[in-house]
Amino acid sequence: MRKHANIKPEIAWSHLRKNWAPGYENILSRGHDIYDPGNTLQKLVFLWLAVPWLQAELDAYKEEFNSSKRRADKNKVLPRGIPDLITAKPELHGTVDFKVDVSQDVFDAMETKFAPQDNPVFQLVPPLFHEMAEDYYAAIGRPTVTHATFWEVYQALLSEILQHDDVPDMENIPQSDAHVYDGDAPAVALIPDLQDLDFGEHVAGPGGFYYMGGLQNPNYPDRAYELEAELEAEGMEEEEEEEEFEYTDEE
Repeated sequence: MRKHANIKPEIAWSHLRKNWAPGYENILSRGHDIYDPGNTLQKLVFLWLAVPWLQAELDAYKEEFNSSKRRADKNKVLPRGIPDLITAKPELHGTVDFKVDVSQDVFDAMETKFAPQDNPVFQLVPPLFHEMAEDYYAAIGRPTVTHATFWEVYQALLSEILQHDDVPDMENIPQSDAHVYDGDAPAVALIPDLQDLDFGEHVAGPGGFYYMGGLQNPNYPDRAYELEAELEAEGMEEEEEEEEFEYTDEE
């Protein structure tokens, strides 16, 4: 990562907001006469349908992004090609693999301890509503939610729910099990011995790049050193050149 330059996550987020988000915002805005966020039942139906659908769309965007070839840039040290292929075989793309393999069992154990899936914080809607929505969604044939059908499916599911007299009053049920505890909710322990990420001069690499991993004395790609020499040469040329300005008669 070069100093004073946008980092990769910031660039990716910018592309997402400019190229992906507006289309979905337009789709959701079409429901202003259909959906009342102040109505608890309508809000639960919306969340139950919209969040999984948007997450699936984001996953598809990620897959497409990571399987698309990047445009070449001579000023960047990053390898050229398809990110997924580069990650799988970095040695074939003139780069170094900094990955530290960790067993999936370790991740599973950490998730079980620090982010158990049955914790109330992960409940999208109240469990009672989720079970009810599953049944009524099956009753209408489990229609696929897409860009073109989202509001159609929303209206169909909401209408199906409203046809039944045994639907409980959603105003009186908690948003999730997290609200039914009175100070005794199951706690999730913090990871012990956490430390701030290092971002000092000792992690600075050639060409003004930073290595943000956890390895000691990492092996930088040769291109990083080549770029450092190019940047130093450009800096020397800029110092030698005098700035010239052109003025118009009005100035």
